[in-house]
Amino acid sequence: MPLRADPVRHDGVIRRAGVLAIAACLPIGVLPVARAATPFESRQATVLPQGEIDQWIVTVDHFSSRVALQSALRQARTQWQTSGPVIEARSGEWHTLSRIDGDHIRTLQIRVAPGGGSEGYDSTWRRREVGPSMLRDILPAVATLLGATASQDGTRRGETLVAEVPSEPAALGLLTTQALLRLGFAPVALTEARAREEGARFDAGWRARDGASELLMFRRSDAEIVVMMTPGRRPGWTSWVAHRTGDSR
Repeated sequence: MPLRADPVRHDGVIRRAGVLAIAACLPIGVLPVARAATPFESRQATVLPQGEIDQWIVTVDHFSSRVALQSALRQARTQWQTSGPVIEARSGEWHTLSRIDGDHIRTLQIRVAPGGGSEGYDSTWRRREVGPSMLRDILPAVATLLGATASQDGTRRGETLVAEVPSEPAALGLLTTQALLRLGFAPVALTEARAREEGARFDAGWRARDGASELLMFRRSDAEIVVMMTPGRRPGWTSWVAHRTGDSR
């Protein structure tokens, strides 16, 4: 899915790509809004009911249409331009149209469908306040946060933080472990087979190492947290990636 604001991998570290420049015009703390149909006849199916990238709530629908690409683009431009400017871009076979739609950003990404007609993705981006995060509680105060993503599946929630920290992986692993223990997490027994799956050498129970890298796995009754630390791009810095899955509260 060619969403331009998705996290992308850069030099081995997940980084957040820039959100559209017009995002700065939107108010913070906006609640979700009803989904609108595409400006042309189409069939839609939700593929991401509610995801999060940093302070953005993201909803994505896939659509397919019998309307030809150029006709679909014309209809979209005609309808959207009545309420404000439309930003257009093209990357290979994909055409992108974006606009501010009330208190959120609406984006269509569309291409020629293999069987004729057109297909693509209809996404809505809404600003929101950054709420409390369990992962932020274990993020060292000296860290530089590079990106944050989250997803919701019923009562289950997943979130990921990516940061760089001015520390070596081994020392940072100890610091992260202490923070997790203070929050009531306990180390998960990491088997040699699981360590091999993670691409790391089995070391001691709940910890795995691959050269200078560290892998930690901890669990509490309501959540599980996995933290990977690898040498950063800058000498003396560590890339810190933490992922939590568990209850949405």
